Amino acid sequence: MSYRRAKAFSLIELLVVIGVIAILIGLLLPALVSARRQAATVSCSANLRELANAFALYAHDNKGFYPVARWQMPPGASFEPGISNLYWSDFIAPYVTKHARFNKWLTLNPDGFAAARRTVVWGCRSWDGIYSPTPSFNVDGISVYDSGYSMNIYPTYDIDRPSNPVQSVPISEWAIIAPSSGHDGQFLRQTRWTRPSERALIVESNLWLLGFNLVAKAGDPVAPQQVVRGLSQVAGGNNIDRYRHGRRSRVEGDFYAATGGQVAFNVAFADGHVETLRSAAAGYRAIRMREP
Repeated sequence: MSYRRAKAFSLIELLVVIGVIAILIGLLLPALVSARRQAATVSCSANLRELANAFALYAHDNKGFYPVARWQMPPGASFEPGISNLYWSDFIAPYVTKHARFNKWLTLNPDGFAAARRTVVWGCRSWDGIYSPTPSFNVDGISVYDSGYSMNIYPTYDIDRPSNPVQSVPISEWAIIAPSSGHDGQFLRQTRWTRPSERALIVESNLWLLGFNLVAKAGDPVAPQQVVRGLSQVAGGNNIDRYRHGRRSRVEGDFYAATGGQVAFNVAFADGHVETLRSAAAGYRAIRMREP
């Protein structure tokens, strides 16, 4: 009886096969990453549409007024023990979920914070949270105030208002009421958000307050928390999380991401539609109604 010896792969053949597999993985991996990123972008867009709809429902039930981004309750007012401020998420919570508050109350209630992070008011799966420079604002190293979204508190900016591009609109026209911080604004009607198809209402952001610079602050130091939160010192620098669905620039604080970053973030506009913007300038324009 004779036996035929099975032919084995040579080392060269194995190396060729491994090389081919590596090449295929290298070709497919970017496509898979891109598909996953696109799926997250679409999912987050759906969240924003739901939040924008909640704003409209709130206005319908409140004589046409929108909530403010933050309401510092006046002396004598009471909501819950230890709570002195309400935020836009508190006002619209009944329209989207039973667990959607992101404020001081949650620092005493880790289980409530975990539940809140599972709601649409949290910045979807692309947002892991951010550490606040104020340690008492964090639960498990994540700020309870920064849900990954910001409400636009500047509804009255326009192309020629104010005429001086380095000036701000009056604080009385801001949708925030916090006298102790110098922000004595007011509740404003939904109709005050003019040019609604162009004006942002909710933006994916690194900070609960959508701040930005009107003019460059040459020579000023950039605090570490500003770098983390994306507020660069150049004109137009802001807290928009411009890399939420893109790729972070290799230079932190780079406003226009000219060094390899890929800008992609979602905005819900005041008319309810949602767009994925792909330039930092477009995000600034959606708030300020003009170029930086």
